[in-house]
Amino acid sequence: MTSENPWTLYWQSGNLYSCIASQDAKDQTYIDEFWAEFAKGMAQGAQLLDLASGNGAVPVALLAANTSLSISAVDLADIAPERLAEKFDTLGEVQFFPETDICDLPFDDARFDGVTSQFGLEYAPQSLALREAARVLKPGAPMRLLLHHNESGIVRPAETVIAEIEALTRPDGLIEHLKRFVREQGELRDLEAAGRDYLDDPAGKSKHISGQIMAGISRVIDDRQSFPERALALASGMEQRLVAESVRLSQLRSAALDEASASLLQMAAIEAGFGSVSIDEQFVGDQDPALVGWALHALRL
Repeated sequence: MTSENPWTLYWQSGNLYSCIASQDAKDQTYIDEFWAEFAKGMAQGAQLLDLASGNGAVPVALLAANTSLSISAVDLADIAPERLAEKFDTLGEVQFFPETDICDLPFDDARFDGVTSQFGLEYAPQSLALREAARVLKPGAPMRLLLHHNESGIVRPAETVIAEIEALTRPDGLIEHLKRFVREQGELRDLEAAGRDYLDDPAGKSKHISGQIMAGISRVIDDRQSFPERALALASGMEQRLVAESVRLSQLRSAALDEASASLLQMAAIEAGFGSVSIDEQFVGDQDPALVGWALHALRL
């Protein structure tokens, strides 16, 4: 088990993107276009603030469309964008502020020419976060948010993954059999039987969970005789990551907005000092479009 921020574990694992709307690899391309439109509308040298940035997916998309932008990025987790610097060289141009609360920003009033956030602001106390965003924005500056929708192709599959992780980590589940095997409290045949039960279970499975679990078990079995401490650490680490992923997805599900809560967020933005506030469903893809979230557009009064 772990008490560490599940998002810290996620970003420290070297991820750039936290969510896509389907298994279609083009999804992120469409989301990048959403941010490119915003970036192209900004003046040369504009200073932008990306809230709850993670490892910088939005800054990468913004800078791809407008290389002159100066971007600051904050996140409450202990992010690790440096792990992605070789693949995304523009990350080196972004000033990151890890372990920073978007409800208590370390910036002067009216500092920025624009604010962005992708699947982030909705996790925070929304009224406080919106007031802080308004405080650091210049009058007339735009804010664009992409927010979780409770019926989106991101949120709905989370239920299946959470259920899968609960099955894996229950007292008689596959992970417990793995730990017993490593501690020489269980036989290989028992572990193999638990593995077959997991794979044969008709309940839905996600490729990234099942693939990593089976590969990890193979490594544990290989290490058990010659490197027992390493095998135990690997088994415990698998459990830690699974629990953290379940917590992360549960937070994602809880943060997602239905139509009523989206309307409340719109009102909160108005009360925080924004005008021209609109919030609409955002889809990605040309054929059979997938619902990706809510798009909020606003201007600082």
